[in-house]
Amino acid sequence: MKIIEVINKMALSSDKISDIIYKFKTEFYFVYDKKYNWSISKDENDHYFLHLYHKNDMTIQELSEYTSWETYTFKSYVSSDYDSHEIESFAYLYNIIEEKESGIDHILNDILSDF
Repeated sequence: MKIIEVINKMALSSDKISDIIYKFKTEFYFVYDKKYNWSISKDENDHYFLHLYHKNDMTIQELSEYTSWETYTFKSYVSSDYDSHEIESFAYLYNIIEEKESGIDHILNDILSDF
């Protein structure tokens, strides 16, 4: 599936992930490669939801504050629609974004740079 390849590419090129906005308990909005708006979240059953906001008519900040989703077009990918090994890609990307937003990524990179 192409989306799994894209998820893996974003995870491997995590330096291209920017403008992360933490929303609610488990949702993050972010920009990939300074041009693609996304969000990723997970529910209490560890199902992941990845949304691509392909219209690019709002900033990531505006998307994170938007409330009229019934009238907005976006593409959703739900981890429960995929095989278990593909679900790992969703989880991996989610963890990368969570660590980047919290600053843990920076701390770990700083520690690793001592080697």
